[in-house]
Amino acid sequence: MTDSSIRQFIQKLAQREGITDQRIREIIISAFRDSYCQGENSHDANLHFEFNNGLLVYRTYQIVEKINNPNREITLDNELIKAGEIKDNVLFCPVDTKNLPFSLSQNIRKKIEEDLGKIQQRKEYETYATLQGQLISGKLQSIEDDYCLINLGKGIGYWEKKEQPLIEEKVRLGQRLTFLLKEVRQEGDESRVILTRQDDLFFRKALELEIPEIKNKVIIIRDILRLPGLISKIIIESKNPHLNVVGTCIGKDASRIRSILQITYPERIEIVSWRENKTELFFNLISPVKTVSLVEKGNDWEVIIPSSRMSLILAEGGKILEAIGNYLKKNIHLYTLEEREKEESQVIIWNGNLTFDEYQKLRQ
Repeated sequence: MTDSSIRQFIQKLAQREGITDQRIREIIISAFRDSYCQGENSHDANLHFEFNNGLLVYRTYQIVEKINNPNREITLDNELIKAGEIKDNVLFCPVDTKNLPFSLSQNIRKKIEEDLGKIQQRKEYETYATLQGQLISGKLQSIEDDYCLINLGKGIGYWEKKEQPLIEEKVRLGQRLTFLLKEVRQEGDESRVILTRQDDLFFRKALELEIPEIKNKVIIIRDILRLPGLISKIIIESKNPHLNVVGTCIGKDASRIRSILQITYPERIEIVSWRENKTELFFNLISPVKTVSLVEKGNDWEVIIPSSRMSLILAEGGKILEAIGNYLKKNIHLYTLEEREKEESQVIIWNGNLTFDEYQKLRQ
C-alpha cells in the first residue's frame, strides 16, 4: 500500500470501529507478527514496522561476531547483508508485503478481524452493562435450540427459548419485541446479553413506563399473578381511596393499556383491584366472569358459575384458575349451575357476585 492509501485504510477502519488510529496500527502489527512468526519463520524472529511510507515491514538482526541466536543475530559475511540496510549495528531486511504467500495473507486478515471482534465485544459489554435492569427492544433474528437470538442494533441478545413456550406460534422472525436486560455475562473474550420477559421486573418497568402514578408510587403493584407468555394479572392498590386505580391504569379510551400491551405482546394483561377479603379478591381476579355462588369449606371453595362462562374461566387448560387458587391458597372446585341443579339434594344459594336480576334470568 502507498502512504496515502494505508493512512486512509487505517482512518476508515478506526472510524468504523470507533477506536483510535494508533489502536488499528497495533492490531495490524500484532496480526502480522502472530501470522508471520510461525512455521519456517521462527516465532523468535524480530520484526520492525513503519507506517510513514505505506506499510513497511523489516526483519531485523543484531550484527555480531559469533551467532548464539540465528533467528535474531547475523554476521557481516552473511549474504543477507546485501539485501538490507544497517543502522546502529542492526540489519533491516525488508519483508515483501506485496507478495506474501496466500495462506499468510489470509491468516493476517483473519487475525485482524478477530482482534477487531474482541474490541467490539468489550465495547458491547460496556454499553449493555450500563442498561442492566432496563427495558430494551430488538428484532427476533433466529430461533435456535435453546435461545432466540435478538438483533439489538449494536449487538445480539440471547432470550431463553423456554421462557416462551409458544414462540413459533405467536411471534415471527423480524418482529420487534421488548425485553428486560437481565444481565451481561462476560465469558472470556465474549459477552452475552441475556434478555428476559419472565422476570416480574419486566412488567413493573413496562407499567412504570406508561403509568406515571405507578412510578410515583401513587398506585402500588401489590402482586403480579402470571402465566408467562400467556397472561398476567396485575394486582394493584392505592392509599388514595378516591382514586379509580383500574381506570387510571387503563387510561382514557384504553390508551395506556394498549401501549403496555404493545410492549408485553403476546402476553395479555389484566388490571385487578386489590381486596383484603379473599372472596372479593377472587371475584376481581376472575372478572368478567361472575359467580352464582361461592361456598367456603375451610380451604376448599365450591364455586358455581353460569355454564356459558365456563370456557372463559377454564382458558389455557384451566391454568389461570389453578394459578388463582394457588395465589389465594384455596382449592377451587368449579361447577355450573346446571350441574348443581341436577343434584336434588343440593340447594343453590345465591351468594355470589351476580346481581339479583342476573341470577333470576339464569333461573328462567
